[in-house]
Amino acid sequence: MQEHYDLVFWQNMASIHQAPLMRALATGLDKRVLVVVVEDVSADRLAMGWEGIDYGNADLIIEPSATNRKKLVENNRGAVAHVFSGASAYPAVQQALTTLTQGAHNHVAIITEPWDPRGFRGALRALRFRLRRRSLRRIDTLFACGDLAKKQFTSLGCESSRIAPFGYFVDGPTAEARQSDRDKPGIIFVGSLTSRKDPRALIEALAMTPADSWELTIVGDGPLWDSSIKLVKDLRVGSRVFFARNLANRDVLRKIATSDLLVLTSKYDGWGAVVSEALMAGTPVVVSRECGASDLVRSALQGEVVQAGDPTELARALVGRLSSSPLSNESRAQLESWAHGAISPKVAAQYLWDTVTRGSGVPTAGAPWQEIAASPVSDVHQ
Repeated sequence: MQEHYDLVFWQNMASIHQAPLMRALATGLDKRVLVVVVEDVSADRLAMGWEGIDYGNADLIIEPSATNRKKLVENNRGAVAHVFSGASAYPAVQQALTTLTQGAHNHVAIITEPWDPRGFRGALRALRFRLRRRSLRRIDTLFACGDLAKKQFTSLGCESSRIAPFGYFVDGPTAEARQSDRDKPGIIFVGSLTSRKDPRALIEALAMTPADSWELTIVGDGPLWDSSIKLVKDLRVGSRVFFARNLANRDVLRKIATSDLLVLTSKYDGWGAVVSEALMAGTPVVVSRECGASDLVRSALQGEVVQAGDPTELARALVGRLSSSPLSNESRAQLESWAHGAISPKVAAQYLWDTVTRGSGVPTAGAPWQEIAASPVSDVHQ
């Protein structure tokens, strides 16, 4: 355990999708990193394969008491930056932020996804954030996961000069995980089988595409498990759709790396880390614009962005992707090369460090995935 730290991260829970960034900061950039999580990994996350989370050389403290959290704040007021995740939803994280900003401190940053804006509850969430908008004055950098988060917090009065695009950054797969002998394009969906993730839209869309031109693997569990299986049978695509309940994360990554396309059809997703995982493996994606990770799809190299809840539009995008043979090694290598230069934990670590150490009054810079030219194809966000 270090006596003084460069960076202190406050999180609600240990995360397989945030640990690679902390490892890159501690090992790749040789920063002294402390990660404080207010609770251990939940049972439902463990069931989703969240085992063996590795923070590398970063120090990790799990479930400190309120007294110890206060001591951690007081002992690390001299840190270059404190970075908070989940401050709006988890009282222990919020209390640490409040304690820090009541005394001497350096840079304060938060990492936030957008709130779910759908329906009546979405309106209540927006109202709650609006009532708390004065607290944003304490924040030097707001790392916004996805374009919707940036728009939402800009509407609350947070200046764009303090907002930095952000996301979740994961390691690429091993060489062994990339091997595949599939003779037709393989599509994969990874996520909970819920109305929010909307796997039914993907099944309905694929039923509109040419027969025998694809295989689909659905990895996940949830309340729509039975109805999804029934829909597959009703649409007579059962011979091409394979279901797998929750798998270990390493097995999920292997399936993503050997697929030709990942599809995420969520009606709302704060980010969608499977998109990051796919791109790092050189697997293109079709993702709904309601997912924060759609911000990573800068051109046809990365994939397509579609409207959630529209199987017809999704089918058109899939037909274009399925018109060729399984993804070539050259295409996968090109995408993987882009990902390693734009969204790898190493690149994200340098981006975060540069952002929290910029001078007072200096605006945030564009994210690496927005700065690096992806391909000659026009930007899909235009």
